[in-house]
Amino acid sequence: LDPVMPPALTETPPLDPDLVRKAQTRLMLLGLYSGEIDGIVGKATQYAIDRFETGEGIPHTGEITANRLKWLQALCERAGLGGKLEGG
Repeated sequence: LDPVMPPALTETPPLDPDLVRKAQTRLMLLGLYSGEIDGIVGKATQYAIDRFETGEGIPHTGEITANRLKWLQALCERAGLGGKLEGG
């Protein structure tokens, strides 16, 4: 064990690339993201998440979670974009 850093803080599990791709697709359909659908949380994805959180008036976490994905899904469906989504 590292005496300086507790084990729980030394590693952060990576995000599921499929979850990130689904979020990127929904952010793109909503006009918030213009990068590649690559499953990687880069600067463009972070910026899109920030715009989404600001636009929805929700706390800024910068995180892509299953709940945030559901929120993005609902926004797409309300905008009539649900039929353009692949993979659920």
